[in-house]
Amino acid sequence: MLIDFIIGFLLLNALPHFVLGVYKMRILSLFGFSSIANMAYGILCFCGSLGLYLYTYGFSSMMEDGFMLGGIFICCAYFMVAKILYHLWQVNHNK
Repeated sequence: MLIDFIIGFLLLNALPHFVLGVYKMRILSLFGFSSIANMAYGILCFCGSLGLYLYTYGFSSMMEDGFMLGGIFICCAYFMVAKILYHLWQVNHNK
């Protein structure tokens, strides 16, 4: 039960740190007080959550757990498109 809490905590903690890092907002993270540090901490939290899940339950279990797959999908989607969308919206907004 405690490991499930840690897995969920890390997975859900990854998104705000990564998104706030992309938006150049500075909040304190494990790596410091900069936007790059927040993005790195978000990625670390995501990798830690995924690693703990795979170590505890295995890959086959992850394919059957819709909650974990949904969280992984949303995190990966943000990691891939957040910077692109931020730059696209900033350019259009500043015109």
